[in-house]
Parts: sequence; structure tokens; C-alpha cells
Amino acid sequence: MEGLYQTVDANVLQHIRIFKNIQVGFGNGVKLSIKRSPRGIDCWWCEHQYDVIYTYAHEKNGRMYFSVPSLDTETKLSGWYIDTTTFSLFVLATHNILKDTFEEYTTDEYSIRVLVD
Repeated sequence: MEGLYQTVDANVLQHIRIFKNIQVGFGNGVKLSIKRSPRGIDCWWCEHQYDVIYTYAHEKNGRMYFSVPSLDTETKLSGWYIDTTTFSLFVLATHNILKDTFEEYTTDEYSIRVLVD
């Protein structure tokens, strides 16, 4: 059973810890935003992709990390994370010339659907 897309808050983070699998998307009231993206070859693991199922991996230093299915059928730790205090999602924007940085998506720029078995 799949839940609805929700704005991330402490309650949603607790559900992620319990049920593990999520999708990132657009719920009601989410505004579209344009951010710096990773290199094309890194997008699949550095940036949240819509309709991809991510699995809760672990938390460290106030960051919630996820694993993503890789192109070679193994899993890889994603390059994005959710800040467990601000609930913002941070994307690793890799670049060949410019310095790698993190782009912030605030809670009104994305939503999460917790997948319930």
C-alpha cells in the first residue's frame, strides 16, 4: 500500500524509520524550483529522482541517508540526504570545473511518499 505525498516533518521522518522505503515527488502546495544539478553521469545517485524507490540507510550528524539501486544491480548510498532538524533535502551537485556543492530544497519544494507494505 502506498501513502500520499506529504510535506516532511518529524512525524514523516519517524514513518521513514519504520517503513524504510520512500519516493520523492510533488504533493499539494509544492512549488517547482530550479537548482544546480549534478553532472549527468552522477544524477542517478546524487540527486533525488522521481518514481525511484529509495530505502532508508542510516542517520549521522542530523542527516538521514538513503540507498538507491545502482545501474549494476547493487545498491549505493545516495548523494542526497534529509536534514533531520530543518527537514530540508540536500542534493550533491557535482561538477567537473566548479566546486562540488550541496543544493537545498526546502519543505515547500519537495514531498515524500512513505511506501507501506
